[in-house]
Amino acid sequence: MSLRLRILLSWGVLIALLVVAGTVVYLSQRSFALAQVDQRLQNLQPTAEKVVRQPPQVAGGNPVVDDSRLNAGLYGLWVGYQPPSGQVMTLAVPANNPDSAPELSAAAVYATPTTVPAATPAQGQFRVVAFHKGPGELVILGSPLSEVNEALSRLLRTLVAAFLVILAFSSAVIWWTLRLGVSPIRRVAEVARNVQAGDTTKRVESFPIGTEAQELGEAFNTLVDANLASEELLRRFVADASHELRTPLATFAGYTSLYAAGGLEGEAAVADAMSRMKQEAGRMQLLVDDLMLLTQFDQRPELNLTPVDLVPIVAGLVSDMRVVQPGRVITFEGPPSLTCVVDSMRITQVVAAFTSNAMRHTPTDAPIDVRISSDASHVRIAVSDRGPGIAEDDLSHVFERFYRADHGRTRAAGGSGLGLAIAAAIASAHGGRIGAESTVNVGSTFWLELPTNGDSQAAATLDYADGTDSVISPTEP
Repeated sequence: MSLRLRILLSWGVLIALLVVAGTVVYLSQRSFALAQVDQRLQNLQPTAEKVVRQPPQVAGGNPVVDDSRLNAGLYGLWVGYQPPSGQVMTLAVPANNPDSAPELSAAAVYATPTTVPAATPAQGQFRVVAFHKGPGELVILGSPLSEVNEALSRLLRTLVAAFLVILAFSSAVIWWTLRLGVSPIRRVAEVARNVQAGDTTKRVESFPIGTEAQELGEAFNTLVDANLASEELLRRFVADASHELRTPLATFAGYTSLYAAGGLEGEAAVADAMSRMKQEAGRMQLLVDDLMLLTQFDQRPELNLTPVDLVPIVAGLVSDMRVVQPGRVITFEGPPSLTCVVDSMRITQVVAAFTSNAMRHTPTDAPIDVRISSDASHVRIAVSDRGPGIAEDDLSHVFERFYRADHGRTRAAGGSGLGLAIAAAIASAHGGRIGAESTVNVGSTFWLELPTNGDSQAAATLDYADGTDSVISPTEP
């Protein structure tokens, strides 16, 4: 059963309950009012019998009754007398309507209070009851029901008016609920079916601000955009991986075809071809290893966490930089020791990615500064250079897989574009953060922050603070 049908069914049950409740109220009030009238008629039985202690005399066809014998309690009632002959005589009439009288049936007994119509239909109804005075003699009391019926009519009008108001209000609420609650769900489902069918341009329209429908629409649009972004990343990943593997495979194919065609003459030519193929095979192996490593970090691998003094690790990498480029000014700043619970091999890999990139992508005369510091909660390792810097458009993508600022995809600068992506995954696995800050023609800084409590295995999310700052931070638990 759909939500719309359940809401409408609930509304129908509510309306039916209101009708039943109104009917019960009306009938109970009617029963109460008639009971009050019946009780009065019963209480006045002795008084009515006294009115006709002796049979009334008849003059000119009308009974003659001594008014002095009429008790004040009978005023407002109709009083009748039925002698053994069976002809009903009127002894008293209601003071406020002297022309009114009940229409009695000769076959009826009226031993219990009974509602009968008035002799004139316009005069309404009477509630009558008959008492035995003697053998074959009856005293009949009748009370007009005009006031009771008027009160019941007012109650009925009030109940009908209240029902109509509740019906209108509940109808408006149901319409509002269906419009703001159910209709948006159906529209979101329709857009979802269109997206599933391949029309990725469809989006849920804006709903009223501050409603759950707005939150649902925005969440759905965000989900679709994120899915499309993931698909785009996957396509780009496949394209980049294919591009990286194309050159080694082309080298293999070229040399094997050349060898098959007899183009490699002499052992020296064959040895050179094999050397080049081995080099390309090593490049492919390195690429596959990096991809496997990233896959492992996506699955949150177990790290070999131990208390490690980070200062010797960073200082050793600085020494390696000075050996590789002895002419470059490379400075190191840090405390004598700084212990943190980390996987030393992986953290070395991250800092090595920073230092190698700084040397590879800057002129040899550009100074490089390496710093390690700490505060109450984090250890920070930063590698800064005074090179050409990174453009703002490139800075927000430097930690993506296969991304290189060299859009021509030349390997002159080396690397496959996975080094910083692996570094970001390692930082995330340690529960830390990794980031980059850069200004064109001023320089760049790559930094790593690790928690001093050793809390690791957190997932990474990409969060760009502004146009000149790229940060990888762990997802909050």
